[in-house]
Amino acid sequence: MLNETALSFGEMAELLRDHDWESTSLGAMSEWPPALKFAVELALPSHAQIVMFCGPDFVAIYNDTYPPSIGTKHPDALGRPAREHWGELWDDLEPLLRRVVETGEPVSAKGRQF
Repeated sequence: MLNETALSFGEMAELLRDHDWESTSLGAMSEWPPALKFAVELALPSHAQIVMFCGPDFVAIYNDTYPPSIGTKHPDALGRPAREHWGELWDDLEPLLRRVVETGEPVSAKGRQF
């Protein structure tokens, strides 16, 4: 399970707690790797807009600051593969995400409409 403090405040913390993660490629939250748990614990209280695409399906996890940037996609995008809710960007987004998986190196998308 994630740190209880991280899951104790904000709309996204509540949505994360209540989401059926076992139905996703990430599996039960209690089984997430420590690095993923730590990343979510850092992202949740942040005032920066953060979205992470995790696991083999690039499942979306984001913080309270992010929803205004995706409008009506929220809250349905949480816990869903990126392709389902970012389809209009998928041709640009997928290669970037795949490169991170393949090389382990971060990528930059400056000048792109994400």
